[in-house]
Amino acid sequence: MRTNFRNDGGQTAGFVAISMVALIAMTAFVLDVGSWFRADRQLQTVADAAALAGAQFLTYDPGTAVSTATDYAKKNGGPTAESLKVEKDLVTNDTLSVSYSQAVDGLFARILGINTVTVRATAKARSSTPASALWVAPIVVSEKHPLLHCTSPGKCSPEYGVQTDLALDNLKPGGGGPDAAGAFGLLNLNKGDSSGTIGSNELADWLTTGYNQEMTPGVYYSVPSAKFNSSEFSSAIEGKINSGDEILIPIYRKLVRTGSNAEYTIVGWVGFVIEAMIGSGDSAQLRGHFTRVVWDGVPSGSPSDATPDYGAHVVSLTG
Repeated sequence: MRTNFRNDGGQTAGFVAISMVALIAMTAFVLDVGSWFRADRQLQTVADAAALAGAQFLTYDPGTAVSTATDYAKKNGGPTAESLKVEKDLVTNDTLSVSYSQAVDGLFARILGINTVTVRATAKARSSTPASALWVAPIVVSEKHPLLHCTSPGKCSPEYGVQTDLALDNLKPGGGGPDAAGAFGLLNLNKGDSSGTIGSNELADWLTTGYNQEMTPGVYYSVPSAKFNSSEFSSAIEGKINSGDEILIPIYRKLVRTGSNAEYTIVGWVGFVIEAMIGSGDSAQLRGHFTRVVWDGVPSGSPSDATPDYGAHVVSLTG
């Protein structure tokens, strides 16, 4: 009897060859997809950063907001924007919208006929007054300060960069307000705390690094006694003078109650740069100037929770 054996070696080799080609093609395609994903994320990062950089200027110079976003994207390897617009979200000219697209070459995917893929990114950043603020300094200024130029409560046009003085005086009678003798223009940032136990070290820390919790508008107690005379607070003042760093100070509309239990009604914040401290004892002054600042905080979510615009803003991505 004769038996026939069939040799399948050729078919197996062909199948393996086809499988290897398919596997290589799939692996190459996955590598390209990963590359395209990274390019997409990089472009989104550029879009987010450009929108945030430009939005810092929205409230007073929309043209600079647009040019800043353009320059920022260019310096960070981004393409020319397809769209770059100043828009209204809560108030006029409070939002910067950017849109980019970029062609990314395929390498291995070309064997599948895919030469390029277009990635896209959009971002929106809004500048708003803070609903609450972080890193606030424990020094207050009245809304009636002449350089804040408030024509009515909350309607102000601060004058920036002009040298002025903030008083750390004993708030005795005769200053147009209540008898707040024992209060010296320093604020207990722990809302609702009337204990008066804020020490010089804590006050100095609040000035050096800012209060490490969110501060919201409302009623706050003064810090009794002239603790600005302490060595700790004086050193903190000297540090700010030497660094030239801005601080964020609360603005009060009303000063109520009497003596060292005086309460400030805080309505917002303004940036200030300390240049010198003059005097001591029962009367001292911080010499410096008001300044615009972009600060850490919670942005206003609606016109109803927006604080007055004294020049302090929070910039955040909204889309």
